Amino acid sequence: MNDFLPWSIPSAFLPHGQCLLWESGLIWLHAIADSVIVLAYYSIPFTLAYFVKKRNDLTFGWMLHLFSAFIFACGTTHLMSIWTLWQPAYFIEGLTKVATAGLSIVTAILLVKLVPQALAWPSPAQLEKVNEELRSEIAQRLRMEAELRRASDDLEALIEKRTTELAVETVERRRSIEVLRENKAHFKTLAEVSPVGIFHCDRDGLIKYANERFIEIIGVTSQEEVRTGWGHALHPDDQDRVLAAWAHTAETGQPFRSEHRFVHPDGNVIWVLGQASPVSDENGAVMGFVGTLTDVTEDKEKEEQFRLVVESAPCGMLMVNSEGRVTLINAQIEALFGYSRSELIGCPVEQLIPGRFRNVHPEMRKTFGHDPSVRSMGVGRELFGLRKDNTEFLVEVGLNPIRTEDDVFVLATVVDITERKQAEQQLERQTAELSRSNHELEQFAYVASHDLQEPLRMVSSYCGLLARRYKGKLDRDADEFIQFAVDGATRMKDLIDDLLMYSRAGKQGAASTDTEATKGVRAAVANLQIAITEADAIIHCDSLPTVWADPAQLIQVFQNLIGNALKFRSERSPVIRISACNMSRDKGAPQWRFAVQDNGIGFDQQYSERVFAIFQRLHTRSEYPGNGMGLAIVKKIVERHGGRIWAESTPGVGTTFFFTLSGPSAECSIAA
Repeated sequence: MNDFLPWSIPSAFLPHGQCLLWESGLIWLHAIADSVIVLAYYSIPFTLAYFVKKRNDLTFGWMLHLFSAFIFACGTTHLMSIWTLWQPAYFIEGLTKVATAGLSIVTAILLVKLVPQALAWPSPAQLEKVNEELRSEIAQRLRMEAELRRASDDLEALIEKRTTELAVETVERRRSIEVLRENKAHFKTLAEVSPVGIFHCDRDGLIKYANERFIEIIGVTSQEEVRTGWGHALHPDDQDRVLAAWAHTAETGQPFRSEHRFVHPDGNVIWVLGQASPVSDENGAVMGFVGTLTDVTEDKEKEEQFRLVVESAPCGMLMVNSEGRVTLINAQIEALFGYSRSELIGCPVEQLIPGRFRNVHPEMRKTFGHDPSVRSMGVGRELFGLRKDNTEFLVEVGLNPIRTEDDVFVLATVVDITERKQAEQQLERQTAELSRSNHELEQFAYVASHDLQEPLRMVSSYCGLLARRYKGKLDRDADEFIQFAVDGATRMKDLIDDLLMYSRAGKQGAASTDTEATKGVRAAVANLQIAITEADAIIHCDSLPTVWADPAQLIQVFQNLIGNALKFRSERSPVIRISACNMSRDKGAPQWRFAVQDNGIGFDQQYSERVFAIFQRLHTRSEYPGNGMGLAIVKKIVERHGGRIWAESTPGVGTTFFFTLSGPSAECSIAA
């Protein structure tokens, strides 16, 4: 393996690489590992040399130099291990190890001797602690000096301040005495003009001060009577209760509050609200009380009136507090539920509710309490009450919140609607039966009218045949009779056609859609063009809106109304005006009112309803032809679209027919 290096040293020994069988992986593994160790060992002496140079105050610098030589020798032995992989310079390697061994022995011996001296040296922590103690002592002395200076300054300032305060206190004390006198005068003035009674008493209830309103409410005549006799002025029924409550207040020092009555010498009874708060000394001991008396007689009278109104109400009424407990009922509640007042007052209102609803009712009460307002309960569903005998009945409940200073109450009205529900159900059944009957009648009218067409067509056909074949061949009476038969058949056919049209007008036609009313008028005018020309009529049509309607039926409405104006014209040339106006005031779908005005013969206003009835006529057929069905058909179509129709007329002047239809939000008008 001498070719491994460009040069080699002849020797009788084999290189160390031979022992590794010149396996390149093993050789390079040893070479690289020893190279890293050499670099590490060689870096340490240089670092120590730099440290000693910078710290020339060290007493054991020679030891660091010796230790650096030892480390350098160790690195050299590893360097020789790399060399002997290829060159068998084992003698040089041995000398290197001998030198390393000598340095290591000397270093170890000197280090052992140096350890006791090193242990005697103070540690950095100890040195730092000594420095810290010195710094602390210096800082403490500086603080003490500063505090002495500050204390001296404060003492001088305090003496000066106290001198000034004494002077100010003297002035303020004089001023305070004056303010107290003024406040006492103001308080006395305010107390005397106060609308409520004001008093001050000791713990035993002996009055030390009372204003005139207090004396007036009590009903006594002097301050001395007030001082000792206010308890005697109490109403006999309230005396024990009020005195016991006052004794409890005097013992516990808690505020006093009571509604009670006083009886005046003339027998007049006054309801009052008495309130008092304790006055304590510096140690918290109760010295007396300051309180007020408020005349609440008027409120009590209103409360009594309210109770009488509730009691005399025709429906059941009960009041519930925020905890859901009954506080007031009237006689109707007793009659409805079968409980006495003593059984219900103070009980949960759920006692009057069937068991299957009781679990959810408290949550419903809580929800109502968050937003109390006048409302009906159970909108869209049935409510039930539970009697004392556990029978249930249908009820209608109204809720009215009543706010007071102490609580929010709910006054509930309860009505037994069992009979009303039964009547409603009966009415629903009757309405359904009537609807079915009307449907059957419409079907019958349609079928009957349709089935009459065939035999009528036969009668009309043969009558016409007789008229053509035998006219002039029989006597005059026969010709007249045949003509009567032909005219009757023709009128019957027209009548049946009108009946068919009337029955269809009430049925659901094509689906309603946005329909331009102007186009409907145009179509109606086109259908009546011959009659318009013959009558020399003039049609004026204003700008009309778009409405929600069946287009075909809307054309029929305009055609019948225009045709009616043409039929009942006067000697003047017919002038017909069609217009519309928006009757809505909100922002929803507009409501349009249409008007068809003519200058015809008119009629008496008393017949304004009759003209829309089926088969109703105001003139004979000889005067004006027709069956009296046209306006009835118009009325049925308008009502089918949710509108209404009416007429205003003056004989000899003309008639105006009005009808209403709904339109979409966006108006779409087209001029005629």
